[in-house]
Amino acid sequence: MAPTITRTAIKKAINDTINSLYPNLWAVSSYTFTFNASVTTYALPDDVEDVLYVSWQTTGSSQEWLPLRRWRLDNFANSATFNTNATLNIYDNVQPGRTVQVYYTTTANTLDSNSDDFADVTGLPQSSQDVVTLGASYKLLSFLDSGRINLTSAEADNADTKIPSTAGVSASRYIFALYQQRLNEEALKLKDKYPIRIHYLR
Repeated sequence: MAPTITRTAIKKAINDTINSLYPNLWAVSSYTFTFNASVTTYALPDDVEDVLYVSWQTTGSSQEWLPLRRWRLDNFANSATFNTNATLNIYDNVQPGRTVQVYYTTTANTLDSNSDDFADVTGLPQSSQDVVTLGASYKLLSFLDSGRINLTSAEADNADTKIPSTAGVSASRYIFALYQQRLNEEALKLKDKYPIRIHYLR
């Protein structure tokens, strides 16, 4: 009826943790556009942080997607000209009218509803869910002495006399260490799965 930590505080801690994950953990998204031989600069979505891979679909029955090796991302493009701050300059020979696909990194989305699916909404790998749980836990424990959570019974009052006043802080440090460990593990897995391809800027 009167929890020590409210649902609102828990949701805020979870979303604050998700917002703090970048650039260690990021979501992967894609964007496609049609290549025009007379145009070198193409507008990208506003949520682009970095480009991982660019390819274009060839003609013929194989429908092969060939990687582009000469491209440049501009995160400081003129927003008045392109309606966005992120543009992609392409210097490779691509057949006009073909589809170009861009895989890029973006910050994870936060959760709004209790029924939200973690991977679908945030865009993060499902294996990183425990990273968010640990991150939210250490944030909440930092302001709460976990040894004195329940003060509604005589047994709890008696137990409090045997628990040091810094028990909550110690627990928070322990959870934070676990959080850092899992964060580094997930970051390495993500970088191995989506390495930035070597390319030329001109």
